[in-house]
Amino acid sequence: MAADLVETHVRRRRHDDARAALVRLEQHAVAANRPSLQAAAARSRGLLAPPHAFRQHFEEALRLHAQMPTPFERARTELCFGERLRRTRRRAEARTHLVSALATFERLGAAPWVERARRELGSKARPSDVGADIEETLTPHERQVASLVVQGATNGEAARTLFVTPKAVEYHLSNIYRKLDIRSRTQLTRLFLERR
Repeated sequence: MAADLVETHVRRRRHDDARAALVRLEQHAVAANRPSLQAAAARSRGLLAPPHAFRQHFEEALRLHAQMPTPFERARTELCFGERLRRTRRRAEARTHLVSALATFERLGAAPWVERARRELGSKARPSDVGADIEETLTPHERQVASLVVQGATNGEAARTLFVTPKAVEYHLSNIYRKLDIRSRTQLTRLFLERR
C-alpha cells in the first residue's frame, strides 16, 4: 500500500507527503529484501524524481520486475514511466511503454487500468495500433532503412542492400530518429517489435 500512497500523493501534488511515504516504503523494501518491494520503491522514486533524473529509477524498477512474475506491477511501472516520458515530450518512447502496459492490463482484465492507459495514449488505442504512426511518419526510403536496421544490418550492409552510400543510410537514420523521437537502434527495434 505504501507505493499506492506515494503515487496518490504525487498525483495530488503533495510531494512532502509522498517523500515521507517513500522513506517508509524504502525502509520496508530493504528490511524485507524482496524484489517486488524494491521495484515498487524504484517506481515511486521515478514518480518523485526531477525530469532529468526519473529514467534511471523506472529502468531499475523494470529490471527488478524481470526477476519475478508480477505482470500487473510491471504494467503499472510501464504506465507511470510512459506518463513521465510523455510529459517530457518523449512521445514515441512513452507510447512503447504505454502500449505494453495497456496490453497487460487488457490481458489481466484490469478495466480501470485499461481506461487509464488508453486515456494516456490519447485514444481508444489497441496494442496492435503501435506502428501505425511509423507508416504515416516515415518516407518509403526511411521505412526500408528502418526495416533493415531492425533486422540487424549495419549502415554499410543496409547501404549495399539499397544500392546507396553509407552516408545516405546515416542521413535516413537521423531523420528516422528525429521523426520518431528516439535516439538509438534499440529503441527503433522496440518500436517495430511492438507492431507484431
